[in-house]
Amino acid sequence: MRARDQRPLTEALGPELAPRERVELLGQASVSTASMGEKVGVAVATAVLSGGMMAATVSPSMLYLVLTDRRLLLLRPGITTKKSKVVARIPRSLITLSDVKRGLLKVRFKLSVEGEPLVIRVAFIFAKADGTRFAESLAQSRV
Repeated sequence: MRARDQRPLTEALGPELAPRERVELLGQASVSTASMGEKVGVAVATAVLSGGMMAATVSPSMLYLVLTDRRLLLLRPGITTKKSKVVARIPRSLITLSDVKRGLLKVRFKLSVEGEPLVIRVAFIFAKADGTRFAESLAQSRV
């Protein structure tokens, strides 16, 4: 994540953080909960229902990821970095990392939350170093 975006994002998190909770990593990634099969299903269903006139697709959202010593926060970007809103708070102890893939320009992995059927797919595109740091930190937190 660019250094000029880190400070405003950290300032925006001020009221969200618990006392003595510290931010370890900040990053921006593409986040999705839909599998490839679900994406194809939506496209086919809308094409059939519209008589072939259109096909809808499901696309991932770009979110800020903030990893603290206690939890993972997902923030939807606002008009400015300071206006970003927290959309998910996940305790670090409940996160399981899986299926880490490192490509030439990106790092992808899946996060599952204990007790939840949903799998979160995260892709750090053009931010391979950030993605690698997140994957390593999340892998260590479950050991």
